[in-house]
Order: sequence, then structure tokens, then C-alpha cells
Amino acid sequence: MNGYLLVINTKAPYHTSAAQDAFEAALAASNVGLEVRVLFDEDGVYQLVETQSPEVISHKNMFKKLCSFPLFDVEKIYVNDTALLNRGISLESDKLESTRLESEQVKTLIKNAHHVLVF
Repeated sequence: MNGYLLVINTKAPYHTSAAQDAFEAALAASNVGLEVRVLFDEDGVYQLVETQSPEVISHKNMFKKLCSFPLFDVEKIYVNDTALLNRGISLESDKLESTRLESEQVKTLIKNAHHVLVF
């Protein structure tokens, strides 16, 4: 397959199952040999906050799960810089290596994808 599968995360980590579903879709696709790229956009950027306390609501920490991406050959991780700025989020952790993109770069990333999954 030419191109890549782009998985776009647009939901906060614990409001619905969307964050978990996106994570599992990315791992499943990489498991069958597809090149997978992941983009965090809109409220999906909240998944990148390291200081989550999901145990209060009986969930596992989504950020810790995301840090396992490189173990599954998902190494191209992108973040919409505008989404971060609009929500006042600064990414201070270096545990999950990601590339910040401007709006035009996000459009190019989506345009060049062979398939796009939005969660």
C-alpha cells in the first residue's frame, strides 16, 4: 500500500471510548504492516497531558498508553499547534515524541494520507 493511514484523535481521553478506539485502531493497523501516523487535534490534545488522574474515574492513564506507540512502530505522531494554544496546553513531557504542526501543515498531512480515520 502506498501512502499511510492517518488516525486523527479529536476527543478528550475519558469522555467517550473514542480515544481508546483510536489507540486500538492505530495498533491494529500497524500490526498488519501499515504505515500509521497519528494526529492529535481539537479536544484530542487533552490526551497528551501527562498529569492525568483517571484512576479517580476507574480508567487507565491514556497518556501512558500513548507512550507505547513506538513499541508498535507508530512513530510519526503529530499535534495541531493551534488546538494546543486554544486550550492553553503546553507539552512539557518528552516521553512521547511528537511534531507540532501549523494549520496548513495539518491540511497537507490529511491530504497526503491514503486513508483517514477520525475518532
